[in-house]
Amino acid sequence: MNDALRRLGWRLGDAFFPPGRPVNGWALGGRAVTLAVVAADGWWFFRVPLREIGENPKFIRGVLLVFHEAGHVIFGLCGNEFLRVAGGTLGQLLMPLALLVAFR
Repeated sequence: MNDALRRLGWRLGDAFFPPGRPVNGWALGGRAVTLAVVAADGWWFFRVPLREIGENPKFIRGVLLVFHEAGHVIFGLCGNEFLRVAGGTLGQLLMPLALLVAFR
């Protein structure tokens, strides 16, 4: 458990202070606010019953729904039925990863 927490702390530190790139105050503040919003939303998500989550959609899950549905269309252009069906999950998983790489 301690090793996992140590790795998480290292990854968070690496996200806030990328090696070899200076970070100005605005960028650090924006990253801190984003981390706080995502952490608060994650805490809410794990704290409430599943029935309440379905009744109160939050912003991040709404965005993931758009990525999910767009994945069906994007991967459906490949012409493969399996990729069209699996494209929703692929889009939902790959789009946030692509945004992470793009904005890093």
